[in-house]
Amino acid sequence: MKSIRNYLLISVLSVVLISLMIFSIITYSNAKHEVEEMYDSQLAQSARLIYSLININAENSVITKALSNTGLMFQFWSFSGDLIQRSKNAPDRLLHPLKKGFNKADYAEKIWRTFTLKDSDKAVYFVVTENLKVRDKLVDEITEIISLPYVIGVPVLLILLWVFIGRGLLPLFSISKAIKARSPDNLEPIKLPLLAKELQPIESAINALFLQLNDAIEREKTFTDDAAHELRTPLATIKLHAQNAIQSKEEPTRIQSLQLLDQSIEQASRTIEQLLHLARIQSLSFDRNQITIPLDKIAREQAAQLDFKFEHKNQKFIFDCPESLPKIYGNDVLLGLLIRNIIDNANLYTPKNGTIKLGLYSESTLVRLQIEDSGPGVSDSAYTEIFKRFHRERPGESVGSGLGLSIVSRIAGLHSAKIQRLEQSKVTLTGFCLEISFPIQP
Repeated sequence: MKSIRNYLLISVLSVVLISLMIFSIITYSNAKHEVEEMYDSQLAQSARLIYSLININAENSVITKALSNTGLMFQFWSFSGDLIQRSKNAPDRLLHPLKKGFNKADYAEKIWRTFTLKDSDKAVYFVVTENLKVRDKLVDEITEIISLPYVIGVPVLLILLWVFIGRGLLPLFSISKAIKARSPDNLEPIKLPLLAKELQPIESAINALFLQLNDAIEREKTFTDDAAHELRTPLATIKLHAQNAIQSKEEPTRIQSLQLLDQSIEQASRTIEQLLHLARIQSLSFDRNQITIPLDKIAREQAAQLDFKFEHKNQKFIFDCPESLPKIYGNDVLLGLLIRNIIDNANLYTPKNGTIKLGLYSESTLVRLQIEDSGPGVSDSAYTEIFKRFHRERPGESVGSGLGLSIVSRIAGLHSAKIQRLEQSKVTLTGFCLEISFPIQP
C-alpha cells in the first residue's frame, strides 16, 4: 500500500459504487416488474373493452382503425382453430397456442405481449396483442431518471472523498512535519494538540522511541567519557615505561622497565577487551526462551581456559558440581562470558598460593552459581558499588579494569538472575563471595 489516501479513496468509492450498482439493479428490476404489471392490467382491460364492442360477424372497420393507432391488434379464433376475424394489422396465423391468459409471441421480428379471452358460450378465443417496445421504452426512461443522480453524484462524491480523506490524514502530515523539524540532538517528546484518538498510539510509540534513543545516547556519552578516562592512565604508564627502557643505560634497569611495560600493555589490553564486551551487551536484549544451556559444561570449559592463570599464581581451583544439574534457558556465549569474568576476577584479586572455589547447585526452581576466594574480599558497605562500571574497591590499584562485575551484572539481568552475597552459613573461604541464582523455567 503506497498511499493511504489512494487506498481509502479506492476502497470507499468501490464500496459506494458496488452498493449503488446493486441498488440500481434492484430498482431497475422492481421498476420493470411494476411497469409490466401495469401494462398487463391495462392490456387485460383493453381486451375486455374491445371484445364488448366488437361484433364477430360485422366488419368493425372503425374499431380496427382506432386500434392500429394504439399499437394493438386482435384475432378471433374458434375452438376448432379457424380464424374468424382479425384486425388489419394482425397476422392470419396463430401467434402461439390458444390458451387463456397472458403470453408472449414473435411476429414481424418483434416481441408481443398477448392476452387471450375465452368465451365458452360463443366457442371463440379473443386474442389481443401489444408491442413490448412501448413497455421497454418506459423502462428505459425510468432507468435514465434513476441513473442521472448517479452520473452527477459519483464525480461529486469522488471530490468530496478526496477532500475529507485528505483532511483526515492531516494529523499524519503534522506528525511527519514535527519530526522533520527536529534537530538531531532534540529528542524531546512530540506534543500535538487535538490529535485524533487513532493516532495517539503512534505519537506514544514515537515518543517512547525518542526516550529510548535519548537513554542510549546518554549511556554512550557516559561510556565514552569513562572509557577515555580509564584508558588515559594505562596509556600514560605504557609511554613512561617505554621511555625508561629507551633511556636506560643499565641492563637490569632496562629489563625491569620492559617487564613493567609488558604488564602495562597486558592491563591495557584487558581494559580494552572488557570495554568491548561491555559495549556489546550494554543495550543487548534477547529471548532467553530459545534454548536450554548446560551451565556446568560452560563452567568447566571456562575454568579449563583459565587454568594457565591458576598455575601462574600457584592457585588452587575447586569446582563443586553434582553429576546431574538442570539446564537453564539462556544464551551460551553470554553465560560463558559471565562465568569467565567471575573466575577471572577471583584470579586477579586472590594472592599467590590462594584458593578459588566455584560451585553449581540446584534447588527446586533455581540453579545457584557460587564463587569464593581467599583474597582480601569486599566490605559490606561497598558490596553494591562493585557492580558499577570502572569501580575499584581500592582507588589507585592497578589490578583489574573495574568492568568485570559490571558485565556480570548486565548478563545476569538479561537472564532474570538474582545476584547476592553468599550466605554466611555457606561460606568456606575468607575472601570475596558471590551467589547468582538462575531460574530453571523461563
